[in-house]
Amino acid sequence: MGEPMDRSGRVFGRETTFEEAFPTIEVATISYYEVGKGVPTFGIDDEAQRNTFGQGVPFRRGLFHCSNPRCRRGGYEVDASVSEMVREKSAEKEFERRCPGDEGSPKGRKRGDRCRNVLHYRLGIKYKPEGSTTL
Repeated sequence: MGEPMDRSGRVFGRETTFEEAFPTIEVATISYYEVGKGVPTFGIDDEAQRNTFGQGVPFRRGLFHCSNPRCRRGGYEVDASVSEMVREKSAEKEFERRCPGDEGSPKGRKRGDRCRNVLHYRLGIKYKPEGSTTL
């Protein structure tokens, strides 16, 4: 795994917990697979088997790490997709997100080639019953 992006210096808004950002969500699940450098294959030789979503698991974080060990300032901002789904009131949706990182120096003095890893994921959201959005 490379070095994840730093989201602390965002111009709009502050970093917050998943529960504060999405008070209407009871449970969010994700099933995913990543394509690119450093992705564990778990001994599976067949590419079609590796590129399947698998079982959904609950999650409460907005940033997923990129598997590319040379990736700097990368990762996948899944919380943007969750926001989109909440706006649309969707229960399940598939997404594809490219890693915005690069393979440059760790302190950022030299930008390298862009990271080419891609995360394919399916999100599922179970909303809280109406009127129960208290923290």
